[in-house]
Amino acid sequence: MVVTAIVTRAEVVGVRGTPSLSCTLDDGSGTLVAVFLGRSRVAGFDVGVRCTIEGTVQAGHRVPTVWNPLYRIEAPDGPS
Repeated sequence: MVVTAIVTRAEVVGVRGTPSLSCTLDDGSGTLVAVFLGRSRVAGFDVGVRCTIEGTVQAGHRVPTVWNPLYRIEAPDGPS
């Protein structure tokens, strides 16, 4: 799945005892969560940033979740 969306929330969470960055993304049709295992920060991934992520969505969580997605920070006016 490839999604371009806005980061609406970013927080460090514990995943099996490892600090991991959890980002909620909203593309206007719904939300999903991108989790970067073992990382407390991803450069450029801040609330309000437009980005594109690519990865496999896992169901079974409260919100669809993509683990360690490929990502690209988009220019403010659209894809670069």
